[in-house]
Amino acid sequence: MLSRLLLLAAFALGAAPLAWGGEAPTVDYLALVRRYADAMLEFGTDRYGEAKTPQFAGLLIRRDQPELPQDAVYAQKADGLDPRDVVNHPLVYKGNNRAHKITYRGGDVADDAALYQTLYRLSQITSDESYAEAADASLRWFLAHAVQPETGLPAWGEHAGWDFRRERADQGFPFDLKHEFDSRWPLYEKFFELQPAHGLDQLSVMENFARGLWFGAVSLSGRTLLYGRHASLTEPSRPTEGEWAQFGMFPRHGGYYVDLWARVIRKSRSVVFRRWMEPRFERFVRALEQQVAAEGFPVYLEKGEVRRHPEQMASMAWDLDEAAVTLAEIWPQIGLRLHLLAERIDDNLIKHEDELDPALARLRWLARGKRDKRVAALFGKQFLAGAFALTKLDDLPERPLGKKVANVAQPGRIPEQYADAIGLLLDAADAVEGDAQDVYLAGANHLADKAIEHFFDDDSPLPKSLDRPAKLLDGSPYPSFYQSYLGADDLMWALLRLHEANQAH
Repeated sequence: MLSRLLLLAAFALGAAPLAWGGEAPTVDYLALVRRYADAMLEFGTDRYGEAKTPQFAGLLIRRDQPELPQDAVYAQKADGLDPRDVVNHPLVYKGNNRAHKITYRGGDVADDAALYQTLYRLSQITSDESYAEAADASLRWFLAHAVQPETGLPAWGEHAGWDFRRERADQGFPFDLKHEFDSRWPLYEKFFELQPAHGLDQLSVMENFARGLWFGAVSLSGRTLLYGRHASLTEPSRPTEGEWAQFGMFPRHGGYYVDLWARVIRKSRSVVFRRWMEPRFERFVRALEQQVAAEGFPVYLEKGEVRRHPEQMASMAWDLDEAAVTLAEIWPQIGLRLHLLAERIDDNLIKHEDELDPALARLRWLARGKRDKRVAALFGKQFLAGAFALTKLDDLPERPLGKKVANVAQPGRIPEQYADAIGLLLDAADAVEGDAQDVYLAGANHLADKAIEHFFDDDSPLPKSLDRPAKLLDGSPYPSFYQSYLGADDLMWALLRLHEANQAH
């Protein structure tokens, strides 16, 4: 539980009973989540093409029997449109992302992280093993079939997925077949458990994944170690100079790489792999240490511009902490260096306290706040203030549209907004005691009820992905749809977490 210092800070921020809050939730969240999960198991898997697989679809039309939409038809430059826009699906984006980030033809395991977490947790809560069995079957199939033999990289993430009708790796946009992490992956332990069996003289799927990242996303330029967020999914080659010039280094992705490499090193029983990977991993860490010593932070490099990016810095610090814990027993020296790197990044973030937002502060609180009073006092203040501000809202505003897509993308609310807000409130409730906890839980329940009002109706057990009727580029209507890219599965995972918090409270 949070220290008395932060508990008092919560009340100093004005934590008091809410005008609308305090009452019990008006909806049975567990029943709602089970209906969703049952529908995904029955109608949400790959029932298309010649091979019927246990993979889950990322986009489904919400009908009596939810189904995969037709293939995307992309706009033409000749018409004055961006070729990443589609003409037969609604243009509903996150930020500045366009259709090259969306898999229309099947599924993307990376986008479905919350769905898998929901299924595993449902089996624990209900003792119905069918949910966990479906999740296992999907991940097992993915690791056995969707990993590309040329590179060792899986067809998932920001630019790739699996085409259900053609039984092959799918790109969200033509000629865009890259590997890029979608976000932090929470189920690596399941990957190790479910990866295909391999002989003693063979590398495992996860070992090959680690090697593929090094070969595809890391490069040497003189004495400088560079890493990028993109790697070719199918071509075993280093990133090109054009790739570096255009996209450069994102600390968030560097953190993802460190986290994966550390986990594979810890799990590996291959002497050959360990001898190959460990010196490269150490070299990567040394390069980060040199960069942070020189700049004061891990640099964000895009289109030739080097800058500080607090969100990316905090994300990398999280993964450095995680990797340090992962390696603490088998490689304590490197674990200590990773912890010290994370602390240096935190020092820089704290130095620019005015740049901290609640989600960023929450990220560092979750990683270090519970064992470091200094971090708790500094990051916890912004974290709890942001959560308390959410409790004073009657509803979330429409998400802002990025300038690059504002002329074509549709306004409105998406499930990801509510999932993030409910998650922040649940973490705040877990961090405090007494009346302050009641305030945060009441806020979470209120926003959950608002989300249900926006995204559920009697037509389908699947949540909608937009809070209003969707339209195509030409203004014509589009059927109501479910989409994991916009956070529909994240919302269900948040509701399940909220159900458990209410039960415990």
